[in-house]
Amino acid sequence: MNSMFLNKLSLATIPYRLIALSAVLYGATGYITFFLEQTNLVVQGIFIPEGISLALGLLYGPAVAVGVFVGQFFLLFFTGAPLEVSLFIALSNALILILVLSVAKRLKVDPAFHSIKDYFNLIILSFAISAPVSAVFGHFILYYCNEILFSQIFDSFVGWYGSNALAQSLVTPLLLIFLTRNERLTQYSVQHLAPAFIIFLVIYMGFFVEFSDYPITFILIPLLFWLAYSKKLGLLAFTAIASLMLITSATSVGMGPIASYQDHALVALNIISYGMLLPAMFGCVLLRENSVNEVQILRYAETQYDRAQSIETQLLSTLNALSMARDNETGNHIIRTQNYVKLIAEQLRSNKDYLATITPDYVDSLFKAAPLHDIGKVGIPDSILLHPGPLAKNDWEIMKTHATIGEKVLSSVIKKPPAGTDKYNQSVLMIAQEIAGGHHEKWDGSGYPRALEKTKIPLSARIMAIADMYDALVNERVYKSAWTHEEAIDEIKKLDGTHFDPKVVSAFLHVEEQVKIISLSFKD
Repeated sequence: MNSMFLNKLSLATIPYRLIALSAVLYGATGYITFFLEQTNLVVQGIFIPEGISLALGLLYGPAVAVGVFVGQFFLLFFTGAPLEVSLFIALSNALILILVLSVAKRLKVDPAFHSIKDYFNLIILSFAISAPVSAVFGHFILYYCNEILFSQIFDSFVGWYGSNALAQSLVTPLLLIFLTRNERLTQYSVQHLAPAFIIFLVIYMGFFVEFSDYPITFILIPLLFWLAYSKKLGLLAFTAIASLMLITSATSVGMGPIASYQDHALVALNIISYGMLLPAMFGCVLLRENSVNEVQILRYAETQYDRAQSIETQLLSTLNALSMARDNETGNHIIRTQNYVKLIAEQLRSNKDYLATITPDYVDSLFKAAPLHDIGKVGIPDSILLHPGPLAKNDWEIMKTHATIGEKVLSSVIKKPPAGTDKYNQSVLMIAQEIAGGHHEKWDGSGYPRALEKTKIPLSARIMAIADMYDALVNERVYKSAWTHEEAIDEIKKLDGTHFDPKVVSAFLHVEEQVKIISLSFKD
């Protein structure tokens, strides 16, 4: 039975079926628990119905309390309790469940236990409210109806309290985990099931070995926390319940791994219950919470990265469109130069001097920034920009200002980036700024706009300079015909050490065949 099934029922039938289900589960599991404890004169077990009723109540609401009343009444009455005792205790526990559910609602307990706070609140509900209040009212009723002597109250109270508290600490989370489908049996691999299997094997071996030779408590600790480390809370809870019931039942008949404790068996059982099982449960929930937090952080980071990438793409597309709108170059020129600079940069990485500088991210940023090298031409008048022949001296001086104009345009974007632009996005723009302002500088200092020389010229601009010139040489322009690849290579070699950085020239020459292929593949 799960919440999906109940949700499909009509509003008119939900309470009745829920009440019937709650009553049957409470009565049946209560009878089984009583049967297992009939000969148990040493230790108190887990009262499973209390764990079931709290789990159903947290999932489906206070209507479960009616089922608890019906189930407990018939359970007590048919196991020999007087009518008034059966009636009053059943009514008492039903009202206590309603109280606990109202407190749980205020505490906002998440049935899937995604937070350590949720399990801690469940423990508070159980150990501080449900179990003690149930034990107090139950013993008051028993004493009032002359069903228990005053001298018996303390021992009986401890057993009642412990069995209810353990049930709600172990059985309740087990049911909540599976009913909310937060964990499924098909999720368990061999590495998850292995510690549970070994725990049962260790307990089974305890039937044949004296405790003095078999310190089970010390053996169980690493096994339980191995299981907790798997983050499978449902499997851990099931293992804990089964182990505790097996040890309890065996001890009651003088068998099992802690039977040799005799009168101190209750102490040993409490060490296992409260010193090992509950800490393991807390540890498992804490690991689950950390795991969920890590997943949430990763998803958030991925979302933010995707958002930033989208913004970057939109921004670069806009800037590229702006550049193309005022440039007399073709779209293929952008594709060619992008791939040239990428090839040169990747080849430069083989030089140990550039290994730390030219990272894969740098190459990617350079590739994306390359199309913006001439964005400054948006500020050049059409009469100069579209002039079909050589420019007059004054016009040429104006034409050269496109380098500083592009640099300023990109600088303004960097200073006030769009919301969501991260450091990586800004690195693309900073490289674009370097390229726009520096790709006409020359290695010997004779370039423009600042006459920078050698390594004072940004590396990105030095790479772009050779890519831009090669593409200009091998493609036809209104003022010149296209050169052959070989002629362009010879010209670049002549300018090695004057116009171009010798190391960049060397890298370019190493990849000239790939450069030629790109040039021919994206011809105008």
